[in-house]
Amino acid sequence: MEMIGTRATWALAGIAWAVSGLLFFSDADIWDPTRLVDFAAIWAYSVAWVLLAPAVILLARIGTSRARAVAAVCATGCLATGIANGVEDGLGVAWAGTIYVVGFFVGMLALLRLATTLWQTGFRRLAAIVVALFLGIFSLKFGGGFLLFGAMAALAAVPGKFTVREPDPSP
Repeated sequence: MEMIGTRATWALAGIAWAVSGLLFFSDADIWDPTRLVDFAAIWAYSVAWVLLAPAVILLARIGTSRARAVAAVCATGCLATGIANGVEDGLGVAWAGTIYVVGFFVGMLALLRLATTLWQTGFRRLAAIVVALFLGIFSLKFGGGFLLFGAMAALAAVPGKFTVREPDPSP
């Protein structure tokens, strides 16, 4: 039953990023929202960040304790980013923008560190998923939501393919 919840979390995170990415193509005005589509884009992006936090924690459980520690930092940044974005852009509270920026950079830098940690400890396929998440977030306005969806959907559909620990190549 635990694996079903884990896979569902990864699938929901992927769907949230896909919806967020699609809403970026809708000409939504996230800086001065007045229409329903504007608020939908803001809240979809916020929810995607919030759902990324448990997705990253669950992903790192496959790896080592060092990967789990890095994932905890990443998840903290993801939660801060998602909540602060909703408060700042969705509710119009300007000071939350500072929390958003700090959370964004913590989350993104921790994603890079998580990828390198997974790679160094032999979880290269899982590291590739984390790199896809990083690249998808940075390219969200250019279709990155599909990359995020694809990465999370692959992880949810066949998690066994990503739990393989590859040995270090010896010279």
